[in-house]
Amino acid sequence: MIKRVQEVFGLRMKPSSEYTAVILISLLVFLIGFSAASLFAKAISTQNAADYDSRLSQQALSIQSHTASTVGTYDRLLYAAAALFNAHGDVTRSEWQQFYDDMRVPEQYRSLLGLGYVTYLLPDQVAGFEQNIRAEGFPEFSVTPTNARDEYTAITYIEPFDSINQRAFGYDMFADQVRRAAMAEARDSARPTMSSPVKLVQDLDKKDDNLGVLIYYPVYTTDTIPATIKDRRAALKGYVYVVFRPGDILSRYAEQSPRFDDSTDINLYDLDISGQTALYSVDSSSTPIEKQRKFTEFVEVDSRRWGISVGGQDEALNRFFGPIGIFTMGAVISSIAAVFVYALLMSRIAKVEQNYEVEVQKTKDELLALASHQLRTPASGVKQYIGMLTSGITGELNSMQRSVAEKAYEANERQLHIINELLYVSKVDAGQLLIEPVEVDLSRVSTRVIDTFNEQAAVKDIELVSRFKRPRIVMADDRYVSMIVENLVSNAIKYSYPSSTVQIQLKDAGKMVALVIRDNGVGIAARDYERVFNKFDRVENPLSHTEGGSGLGLFLARQLARAHGGDITVVSRLGKGSAFTLTLPKDSTINRAYVNLRATHRDKKGRTKR
Repeated sequence: MIKRVQEVFGLRMKPSSEYTAVILISLLVFLIGFSAASLFAKAISTQNAADYDSRLSQQALSIQSHTASTVGTYDRLLYAAAALFNAHGDVTRSEWQQFYDDMRVPEQYRSLLGLGYVTYLLPDQVAGFEQNIRAEGFPEFSVTPTNARDEYTAITYIEPFDSINQRAFGYDMFADQVRRAAMAEARDSARPTMSSPVKLVQDLDKKDDNLGVLIYYPVYTTDTIPATIKDRRAALKGYVYVVFRPGDILSRYAEQSPRFDDSTDINLYDLDISGQTALYSVDSSSTPIEKQRKFTEFVEVDSRRWGISVGGQDEALNRFFGPIGIFTMGAVISSIAAVFVYALLMSRIAKVEQNYEVEVQKTKDELLALASHQLRTPASGVKQYIGMLTSGITGELNSMQRSVAEKAYEANERQLHIINELLYVSKVDAGQLLIEPVEVDLSRVSTRVIDTFNEQAAVKDIELVSRFKRPRIVMADDRYVSMIVENLVSNAIKYSYPSSTVQIQLKDAGKMVALVIRDNGVGIAARDYERVFNKFDRVENPLSHTEGGSGLGLFLARQLARAHGGDITVVSRLGKGSAFTLTLPKDSTINRAYVNLRATHRDKKGRTKR
């Protein structure tokens, strides 16, 4: 990531204490932000868990309260029904229907499947009972099941008397042990008693496991409740009862309560039966049971004990603004802050470094210009004195003396060449390069330079091949164009292997004329294309140690070309050779005037300077 930031902002890394400090500060910013995000996400997670636990607990308590309250209203309905029998003695079917309507059972007790009355019968009373019911308009009525028993409790009235409840009409509840046990307890205790979960007669044709329960309250032949169990059994007249499915209570609650969470698992079960028989179960949570947070409450309902379990997983954990979202957002913001601090500090260091390099470069340029001027004068004097010796002014030299003098002259010439290059470089850097553009035949200039270098090329058995078919006119300063071509041809000869060829070609390139110098030498790696044009920079190659050079030739050549409005580019392959292309404009807007041009060049960081 840091490397990418360096590329984006144009920064470079150095192994120094300053850059190490920048990295440490950036990492510190990231760690502080990351830690803060982690702590905040943890706090939110803890708070969410506490809030969710509170909602689950409140939901379980609310279901418990609603269930107990609903069953309590059923008990009060049974007390009212029993009072009806106590007041009227025998209650007719129409009176029972009127009671049902007066109590507004469908509206007030919406979870009830039915409200009924069963008559207590001995075996010798069953036939007469059936005849009486048939006489009321039910000719096919009979007490079921038909097998003989010592006691009967046949369903006589049940409302609503719809097609579902008619299935239970005439059913003897004593025929079922679960119902009989609850009825016996209600008879003896004189209190509403709930049965264990049973498959209701109304639901026998259904394949689901939905169970129901019944609550019984005894009706005695006496005006008051008999005092002893023996008396209560002797005075038993029948039972009023309600029948319902516990699941219907919770379903109604879910419809009415805005607090009901439909993303949780709800379970209602009977604890008085081995195995905790399920009375109601809703699986709405997508979280596995073993990972759920769970709360359980218990409720006592008419001699039975029910358990209510509510479980689930906090959905806020998966929301964007939940703990995971906050943590991710904090980590991203911390990373951005760290990168910003890193880029800001690196940019500041780079700016300070740039200003420092400018000052250093300015000092170097001034020193270079001063040294060049100071060196040129004595070097020119040495050239004159050696010339006097070789011309014989001081007397004829013998062959050995002449050989030494000529070698000294050549060495001084090389020194003067380097000094002159330094002087031109100092002019370029100081912006004092004076160019007088005129119409120059680049073919003629190139031919002149080639003739000058034929002898140097012959030493390495290198053939200079030129292809000039016609004059190529450019607007340029003849002195500087000659210097550019000399540098390019000299460079091609230096870095070509012996017994090879250097080709020089001229061609049109739109509004420019291109001079291409192609050799079969050592070549240049693509990564070093720009480096060869840097000041005082020499690329290592198999010939760089044997061939001398100041590292200024190509730098100066390119600056002179750019000062004319042209350029120098290179294309090369290692071990295969290089092709340097000089482009110069055919026309110029300078119009033969002396102009103070400051050459453009790039510093070591690749930034353009004027």
